[in-house]
Amino acid sequence: MSKPPRQRFINVCLLLLAIGSSYFFYSLNSGITITNDGSHFALFDSLVTTGNPELTHVRQFAFNDSAVFDGKYYSDRNPGLALLTSVFYQATRPLESSMRPLFLDPKMAARYLPAQESKITIVMLVPALSGTLLLLGIISLCINQGNTLPIATITAVSLIAGTLLLRYSTLFYSHITASALLIWGLVLIFRFRQSSSLPAIAGGVFLLSLAVLVEHLLILVFIPTFIYLLLCCRDELFTPKYLLTTILAGVLPMSVLMLYNWICFESPFSLAHFHHSTDTANHSLSSLFQFERVREVLVNLLFGAPKEEVGRQDLTGLISSSPFLIIIAVPLIVLLKNQQWPKAETVVTTSAILLVMLGAASFHSPYGGWDRDYRYFLAVVPLCAPLLASGLTLVTVQPVSSVAKAGKWLALIVFSYLFWVSAEFQFHHIRHASQVQYPTPWINQHAALFNVSLLWIYLAALMLLLAITVRASRFSKNH
Repeated sequence: MSKPPRQRFINVCLLLLAIGSSYFFYSLNSGITITNDGSHFALFDSLVTTGNPELTHVRQFAFNDSAVFDGKYYSDRNPGLALLTSVFYQATRPLESSMRPLFLDPKMAARYLPAQESKITIVMLVPALSGTLLLLGIISLCINQGNTLPIATITAVSLIAGTLLLRYSTLFYSHITASALLIWGLVLIFRFRQSSSLPAIAGGVFLLSLAVLVEHLLILVFIPTFIYLLLCCRDELFTPKYLLTTILAGVLPMSVLMLYNWICFESPFSLAHFHHSTDTANHSLSSLFQFERVREVLVNLLFGAPKEEVGRQDLTGLISSSPFLIIIAVPLIVLLKNQQWPKAETVVTTSAILLVMLGAASFHSPYGGWDRDYRYFLAVVPLCAPLLASGLTLVTVQPVSSVAKAGKWLALIVFSYLFWVSAEFQFHHIRHASQVQYPTPWINQHAALFNVSLLWIYLAALMLLLAITVRASRFSKNH
């Protein structure tokens, strides 16, 4: 059955939004910028070059962010991003020789080998596509919770452009990829409640587990998710077929993590950070996670750490750099005033944010980086979407009285101004302070036009080939 014209139009608009956002993110990147993303890249490079997770070029990119075990160097990062990127690289490798070179960060570019410069053109597609998937995931989550497409789109653009999600859609860090996996996992799980679809629950749990492989702290999201499934979906879930399939879907990514840990550290439960080459004081969970200063650190996470603590003014807290997010207080106030309980899905997303923030606050002294104050829980920031969308809906509903109308316009003006302030901050924050500040951040726009176009043509060709193959197989069965 063909889709109605309006739905086809919406799908085309979303496709154009996806293509446009991938161009946007890719044109702003500058390759590897410091040893954090360098450690991810070093692991990726070793995997595709030697097939071994032992770092072959540790002093190039990851000397300060590496793990040492039995005299060998490994990445100190979660392995998921490098593993997924190596799969993506192998799938798109035919494009490598045709891609245009990127303008790379001069400080780190001097460390590249010629073959690595070629690889980076494909590697930097991963954060750009992750940011694109995240944008579409936020829209899908908002629509799933009953919001209109315009409100969902405004919410998605606001969260991407007005928070650190913008910067990390241009960097080879784990946060943006983990966030995209997380939000699509929850979207599928929420759809399971409505449809009782086996692919929805299996796919959702698989993506959540894959997000943990990319960023370990996201394992805390499983707590409210499991409670949600237990309370809202137990009749459908707790049957042999559904339960076994769901468990297998969740175990698969964790099996990969345990295998990786076994190969590198001779124990399936030994995380890379337990062997960090420089952070030797935190080689166990008991020393890594401490909660004596949680309240003080939470304040830093929200409003930025004081200069006295970090040695420079560091205001990349959640609210201090994204003040437009105060609009999420509007639906909370309305619910409290009307003595209503929020939707179960809103409770799940809000609980996930709070739990991961609490986990991030357990770091007495975050390990450095230019966004030390909240990049540790950046992956759950998009889960603010349901509350943000509800707030936007409340301030855009046509009021009855003139006083209410004035209040609505005032709220919209305040939101618009705070969003502009937030977006301006994020855009100027794309490159950290020690990087070369170019006259324009769009230094890779020409490479983006060619490379991203080449990728979309390649993906379209693969989809067309798949469609032809499926139709041909059906035709042969019918005849």
